[in-house]
Amino acid sequence: MKKNKFVIFMLIIILFLVNSTVVTALGEEELSANRNKSIDKENSVRVAKFMDQAPNELKEFFADENPVISPDWFDEKGNLLPLISLDTRYIETSTLIDANGVVRTIERELTAEEYADWTLPESTRAACTGSIPFGALCWETTAKKLLFSVLQYGANPGYRISVVNTWKTMPSVKSFDSIGVLFQGYNVKTAWGYQYYNTTSNANLQTINYSYKGTNMKISTANWQGIAISQDIVNNVHNTLRNELWVDGSFASSGAIRFTASYQHAVSNITLATSHNFSFNPSGMGKVFNWNPSWSTWDNMAGLCKNVTPSILWVC
Repeated sequence: MKKNKFVIFMLIIILFLVNSTVVTALGEEELSANRNKSIDKENSVRVAKFMDQAPNELKEFFADENPVISPDWFDEKGNLLPLISLDTRYIETSTLIDANGVVRTIERELTAEEYADWTLPESTRAACTGSIPFGALCWETTAKKLLFSVLQYGANPGYRISVVNTWKTMPSVKSFDSIGVLFQGYNVKTAWGYQYYNTTSNANLQTINYSYKGTNMKISTANWQGIAISQDIVNNVHNTLRNELWVDGSFASSGAIRFTASYQHAVSNITLATSHNFSFNPSGMGKVFNWNPSWSTWDNMAGLCKNVTPSILWVC
């Protein structure tokens, strides 16, 4: 009799543990879903505030159907940081890979209106994966828009730099893309970045954060100074993809103050190490990335540059 009671007691314990595991697993799924919904809700609040406070030139850049607004556009009181400088560029890039594996890119600059109406040309294929039959040509055609801004931040005063890349259509090649800024006359305090996206299995807004001096960040303090982040593009990205780099610092007391910003898309699968195999140089790709050894891995999207000291000639 005692033995039967013991067996029943153990069965109750086992059933309790199994049910507890199921509840815990469901709880984690619910927490993940709630977190994604929270990101969406927080972004919606920021979008409304941003559109209420931002100048028209900023609103134009973020005139997407579902814009993403980083919290770093605002100060601690929730006010939009004063805009010192802004440059934007809208680009269509076609990547051609011939039967011999030689990569070429063709770039066409768009107006904001053309970008808003842009769709993938029917005469091109979105994917350049697999073999190329009968020596035919293969294309990856995308449209992206790039923003570089300087914001006033802090009382010293300090200045916050942002580089934002937004995809109109999702890339077919998803590897380590690079977003970076090169500068002179600017003292860095800290830097960070984001990859905002949704997926085919989760339409909610999600984010990957990149920390200062983290594994994915490359920093140069000698010769040409610069900061870049390599971002591994999410494989099952659906219809939202935005890449961002943010830097806090201050202007030097004297000398030239100038910046260049670039986003480079890898058109073949590469490693993190390959994406870091460059030096910062204004004669490089996008006026930031001097790749070593080959430039053919990248789509060669044009960069942006800003001379904050107009008295010193520097052609962008």
